[in-house]
Amino acid sequence: MDEIPDDYIQPTEKEK
Repeated sequence: MDEIPDDYIQPTEKEK
């Protein structure tokens, strides 16, 4: 598991 910020994977869901 990588320690990536929520801002890294959130943008994808926020684009919808």
